[in-house]
Amino acid sequence: VGVVNKDQIFRHEFVRTRHHPPGIAYIMFNHQRPIFKDVRVRRALAMLLDLDTVVNKIMHGIGRRVGPLYWFKDPHYAADLKPTPYNPEAAKALLEKAGYADKDGDGALEKDGQPLRFTFLYVAASKSQQRWLTIYQQALRKAGVTLEIAPMDWAAYLARLRAHDFDAAALGMRFTGPFSDLYEQLHSSQIKDGQNYAAFSDPEADRLMEAIRVEMNEPKRAALSGKLQKLLYDQVALLPIFAEEEVGVVSRKVHGVYT
Repeated sequence: VGVVNKDQIFRHEFVRTRHHPPGIAYIMFNHQRPIFKDVRVRRALAMLLDLDTVVNKIMHGIGRRVGPLYWFKDPHYAADLKPTPYNPEAAKALLEKAGYADKDGDGALEKDGQPLRFTFLYVAASKSQQRWLTIYQQALRKAGVTLEIAPMDWAAYLARLRAHDFDAAALGMRFTGPFSDLYEQLHSSQIKDGQNYAAFSDPEADRLMEAIRVEMNEPKRAALSGKLQKLLYDQVALLPIFAEEEVGVVSRKVHGVYT
């Protein structure tokens, strides 16, 4: 009797499924913190995170890089806005333009006598996040930026976010359908007692988010969505990490499963 290939049996009886639920994971830089008020600093810090390595090595390819903050299957997704590239040299140039320099030769950037330093909160149970934050910490250190990583339990984490008592953190957002709605995460009315934990505020972004919610004309709504995505992208309102992906296994006896 020949040896049975277990993998062949598995592939004969089951099918692997990969599904992207409507939503994305993202990083928040607290806009109330002085160091994050300068968009050049926010963009530089974004360019110092190697998200291709995060997705391909740490997440094992389970996830998809995105540029704008919309779900990539949204009919109005602005595909021309590419994911922020990992570019340490360009990041250093931006920080220099923002006034940061290593004036005493100790390898640390500073401005007005204050070092460029911030703390990133994360939920201690997330081992994958701990791994990519360590990679981020090392890249930042090479660029002269000090990152402290602070693990905590979910209850304490959420309490800090709600109080805007953090420098940087990561979360995920889910949408109820194919169309992306960023009102709860980014409208200025949601800073107090809402989910705009990053405290992002922009009058034009507010106007666009309000208009998108009530516009019934599809071409007009698409145009509004394009303008909003570009504005948020240029401002680095939030930094998209990846579109989430769910992987599963389904028996071939079950039909009609979305894969």
